Amino acid sequence: MSNMGDYLKKKLYFFQVNYSYGKTAHIPYTAGQLCAYAFAVSEQNACIMTKLLEDVVTRGTAKGAQLLGGRVAVAGKTGTAQVGGKADDNGLFVCCAPSSNPDIAVASVVEHAGGGSYASLAAARVLEAFYKE
Repeated sequence: MSNMGDYLKKKLYFFQVNYSYGKTAHIPYTAGQLCAYAFAVSEQNACIMTKLLEDVVTRGTAKGAQLLGGRVAVAGKTGTAQVGGKADDNGLFVCCAPSSNPDIAVASVVEHAGGGSYASLAAARVLEAFYKE
């Protein structure tokens, strides 16, 4: 959405963070593992969706993903994957920044978090590390 509906093939990385041990694994995927299909949308619809996804971060369930005090616009969406009782649900969050012309896209899953807001906090750490470089 944030690239105005155009499909661009980018590098994809997988980060696995084990907070209990403080270790991070950085595993690049090969190009063959990237999705072979893409759907483009109109620029008008992409702009509408991007604004809605920005609102998720600035006014909704992903306020924890605001970057650099709001100076870098982040577009994102939280989610929840049910795996048992309410407290056992996994938190999900996907985002990109800056939302108008993204340099980075992040997807995070926090097991047994109870909701996507917690996953937005994990994604914020990745965004902050990316923009510090």
